[in-house]
Amino acid sequence: MLGFRKFISLCITFSFLVMSYTGIMLFIVPQGKYAYWMHWEFWGLSKTQYGNLHVTFMVLFLVGIFLHIYLNWKPLITYLKNRQREFSLLTKEFILAFGFTLVFIVGTLYEVPPFKTFLDFEESIKQSWVQENYEPPYGHAELSSLQSLSKRSFIDLDKAMQTLKDKGFVGVEPKIQLEKLAILNKTTPAHIYTLINTEDNELSENKQEKSAKEKPQMGSGLGQMSIEQVAKRYSLNLEKALRNLEEKGINASKDDKLKPIAEQLGTTPMDLFDILSE
Repeated sequence: MLGFRKFISLCITFSFLVMSYTGIMLFIVPQGKYAYWMHWEFWGLSKTQYGNLHVTFMVLFLVGIFLHIYLNWKPLITYLKNRQREFSLLTKEFILAFGFTLVFIVGTLYEVPPFKTFLDFEESIKQSWVQENYEPPYGHAELSSLQSLSKRSFIDLDKAMQTLKDKGFVGVEPKIQLEKLAILNKTTPAHIYTLINTEDNELSENKQEKSAKEKPQMGSGLGQMSIEQVAKRYSLNLEKALRNLEEKGINASKDDKLKPIAEQLGTTPMDLFDILSE
């Protein structure tokens, strides 16, 4: 006969193990715009698949926990009784556990050490996957059509399509989504962009002029870029950008990321970009 309590306990255990594993993977996975751009995978699973597993097993874990509480209600109630066997929430154990939980909540939300240190460590791991030549031209560029990508990146569409066809790509047409084109040809959006973003396909003079006027958009990952990366990406004068920060009382280096600097100034990375480009 099936032992229902044992079955529930094992479901909770297995779901906890899977959630722990997927949680670790989501801890180290690069940010979405890079993960989807590079078709990031680890042990055969993508960022989306790890996220889906984490969510479904969280549901299984929660259902199991509620059933576990129902089946073990009496023993759990005893944890909330004092030495006189009277029900009381104000036991030492309850207060300590509640306080410990509160410290984690407040510390994480206000990003104070050591919580901020841990969160910065997470960010550094995510960024370690990213190579400069795999930088997408804008946030979630993989969802753009080949036509839209070419227009926004100042690339000659006809030459780009011919380049891909010459390389043996199938399904090349203006309206095809870059992500679908990559899957169809068993490659990555980043690789396709590298192929078509050559000097021969660039509208060189126009591109340089337009890039100088281009401003970052929401979701472009500006906060995680270094000052040097921003200067290269948006054709800014690096030395002048650093001087602009000095005038604001910030002594930064070219390798510093925009998000921490923006936090120091009490502003946003988008507003900080305006300071750098003055």
